[in-house]
Amino acid sequence: MSAQKRHNARIIVAEQLFERQFSQDHDLAQVATSYSTSELKLVSEIGEFDEEFATLLLDEVQKNTSKIDKLINKFAPEWPIAQISRTDIVILRIAITEGFILKITPTKVAINESIELAKELGNDQSRKFISGVLGSMYKDDNK
Repeated sequence: MSAQKRHNARIIVAEQLFERQFSQDHDLAQVATSYSTSELKLVSEIGEFDEEFATLLLDEVQKNTSKIDKLINKFAPEWPIAQISRTDIVILRIAITEGFILKITPTKVAINESIELAKELGNDQSRKFISGVLGSMYKDDNK
């Protein structure tokens, strides 16, 4: 399984999670606003992606959102979830699921991937914030 296909899967999952969060925040009917993975792939202009990996990540992030958000609150107490940008929260949820909860990717790789996603989907502040939260989690996890 290529690293690029997994990276592309993370982009698709981030877009799906962002779309769902936006729909919830604005009380929109999800059915009317949901894009298929093939539509997202076209819009995002990405190549092939690991569909099985994307499905697993999406399902597990949704299943573990409450647990993930408690971890974010613990490691970023000065930033309530409601005040974190939707893009940053989605990227954090993916990285925490992948590297800390499921441990399907080495933690450092999950952190590096989240920083890459922040560069692509967020901004410089996103990169710093995500790196700080996940770095604190990594240090705590390795005590």
